[in-house]
Amino acid sequence: MSSSYAIIFCEMTIKKIEDQEIIRNYLTDESNIFHGHASALFLPENVAELASVLQWSDKNDVLVSISGGGTSITGSRVPLNGGVVISLEKMMVVALTPKLKDSGFCALSEQGYQILVNKESQLAILPPAIPLSVLDLLLERVGLVYPPDPTELSAVIGGTVATNASGARSYFYGSTRAWVHGLQVVLMDGSIININANELLKDSKIKNANKIQELATEFEMNQKMPNTKNAAGLFLKKDMRLIDIFIGSEGVLGAFSEIEVGLIKRINNSSTIVAFFDAVINALDFVDHIKTNPQKEPVLSLEFFDEHSLKFMKKTHQRIPTNAMAAILFEIAGPTEETILNIAETLDSYKAIDIWDIPPEKREEIRLFRHSLPESINEYVKTRAGKIGTDMAVPRKNFRIMYNAYLEEAKNTGLNYVLFGHIGDSHLHLNFLPENNTQKQKAMQSYLNLAKLAVKLKGTISAEHGVGKKTIKLKTGETVPYLQIMYNQKNLKIIKKIKQLIYLINPY
Repeated sequence: MSSSYAIIFCEMTIKKIEDQEIIRNYLTDESNIFHGHASALFLPENVAELASVLQWSDKNDVLVSISGGGTSITGSRVPLNGGVVISLEKMMVVALTPKLKDSGFCALSEQGYQILVNKESQLAILPPAIPLSVLDLLLERVGLVYPPDPTELSAVIGGTVATNASGARSYFYGSTRAWVHGLQVVLMDGSIININANELLKDSKIKNANKIQELATEFEMNQKMPNTKNAAGLFLKKDMRLIDIFIGSEGVLGAFSEIEVGLIKRINNSSTIVAFFDAVINALDFVDHIKTNPQKEPVLSLEFFDEHSLKFMKKTHQRIPTNAMAAILFEIAGPTEETILNIAETLDSYKAIDIWDIPPEKREEIRLFRHSLPESINEYVKTRAGKIGTDMAVPRKNFRIMYNAYLEEAKNTGLNYVLFGHIGDSHLHLNFLPENNTQKQKAMQSYLNLAKLAVKLKGTISAEHGVGKKTIKLKTGETVPYLQIMYNQKNLKIIKKIKQLIYLINPY
């Protein structure tokens, strides 16, 4: 994807949907916490239609909310302040141009979606609306896979890039940012930017490049980006790439109309192991061992489940030992018999009480095991006051401090909770399960305490979900944007300035 900049000037011909029965489906997200209102809905099918709608909204000073698959839990797609919704769900196809065909790309189609794949260079060009599940089906045909593996398979690729999403395998492969090779972005004034991943901000063709880079450098001098997975606020640092401003920007800078990603050869012989422990300390020590003693074959994922999580999961998985206080799920790429034997001996030394070795042909079993927890929790909270879930990550050296803080806060609230997640990235989710609004407020105070601690420990308040339109109530009673917990006032002002400069971008 070569770098280029253009503005499309055209009259808006796309249909404007004003039926409130249809619009109602776009006024919340999967969290069901945020509820908005909108006067109209647009469903562009290609970049020209998307550009024309954004140009129209800019000209008429209309507020815009960009909607992806609706799987967010932070309200990012919800039109809290009205205006219109632009859903990208119909942007399902990437056109096969002669230039792309000559360069080795071929088209693959499934369920109305079309992508372009170059098997030799291991690249794919994707429309923003393709769900991860459909993308995986298409890539399986050519023996390739998209490595970040975000957990929510119904999420669409555009949304995962907008939040710099991650998943279980991000322990080994990194989050989405590492795999985006190019973006086509339609800015809020309808101008279109094609960005190559190798393009430095300071060398880019945009007029405000130098000023934006100066601000990004100032941002880093004020407060460095956390050395963890991070999905909170804009990515800003000295000598940065242009593309990094947009990855994880949650739709506040523009809408993605085309995404180029890197791929790898599909791993068909991985083995998944679930180890159960009757003491949490043994599970944590085992994780530390894996992190500090790399295996001959790479460990792709490291996931943690506490005793409360296992009780929820036992409803659908009776084999879970009744005395299990924790479990570690991990995946090994292409393990040999020697590797499996070494792992078994290591688990024995850390006093694992039961071990499940799940071969690749039974990968559906492990998918069901993983998903049984959120499904059980969602069913549980339906008749209660919902759930309050953290998304924080800290540097590895500070993980035990954060882990102990999770337990302390949970104990102090006296609420039901589960603690689980991506322990390989020092990124766990503490889900409070309040019974009523009084308990919910108590959970939110603990949430605030934990967010502040994560920042103090040089971590992030959001490692994969983004901050969206989340707010949080301070102990003073003031309600502030959630991002304010992480960044000082100087840097919040820099983010605002950069948003304004991006919006005012004009090509040479």
